[in-house]
Amino acid sequence: MSQDAARSMIREFHEAMAAKNHYELFEVSRGAGKSDINAAYRRLIKMFHVDAFHSVELGDAAPLLDEINKRISEAHKALSHTERRAEYDASLEFQADQDQGDGTDAVSENQIEEIFAAEDAFRRGKAHVERGQFDAALERFAVALRVNPHDPDTRAFHMFTRFMTQPVSKAGRRGPEAEKILNDLGTLARDEKERVVPVLLYAKLLKLNGDNKKAAAAFRRVLSIEDKHAEATRELRLLQSRMQDDSGSKGGFLEKLKGFLNRKV
Repeated sequence: MSQDAARSMIREFHEAMAAKNHYELFEVSRGAGKSDINAAYRRLIKMFHVDAFHSVELGDAAPLLDEINKRISEAHKALSHTERRAEYDASLEFQADQDQGDGTDAVSENQIEEIFAAEDAFRRGKAHVERGQFDAALERFAVALRVNPHDPDTRAFHMFTRFMTQPVSKAGRRGPEAEKILNDLGTLARDEKERVVPVLLYAKLLKLNGDNKKAAAAFRRVLSIEDKHAEATRELRLLQSRMQDDSGSKGGFLEKLKGFLNRKV
């Protein structure tokens, strides 16, 4: 690459990136999985790494190259970490709501406080879920949902905790409301098929409901989005082992029955 071409490429990219959010910078959709995020990061970091210009005198374009690499790293950190990405998505949603106005209203302190309160409620809700405190989690996600009503992860957790707080009969069954919630979460998981959280929570509820085949398929979908997802890997392995044991047990029983009948004859 010639010196002029290198400088021009750096200047053009630097100028364009100011108007782009992280997804636009990486040229991926809002629902992109981690593998797509990582691939986009590697492509850009290779394109603009300082070593790619070792034989070129960049002059006043050198500081711009540093800023480009910092922005690429910043975008990758925000989008490759689940909680940071949720916070970044929330900030985009908020900015979009602001842009729909006439542009004359400044962001109030109350609005900023609501955003941070929603993010805190979301984190606390997840912590309650991990401890099995579903009533407390539901309250937290309801707070987060008021501020981020369209965020898929918040909606998924709200549905999940609503399901878990439904009354259970003596026979261990939940009522029709739970079934409706499960179907709604399934729809969300299909609509947001490139997001881990809705698909993962749907898989966990399917497993809880005893639908092992559908649960296994959903856990596989999680792994197609994030191939090293630890929980999905563990759950899928357990389900596969359980289904194999069930199949073996049925086969063993039938073989024993067949042998018994043969002996009687």
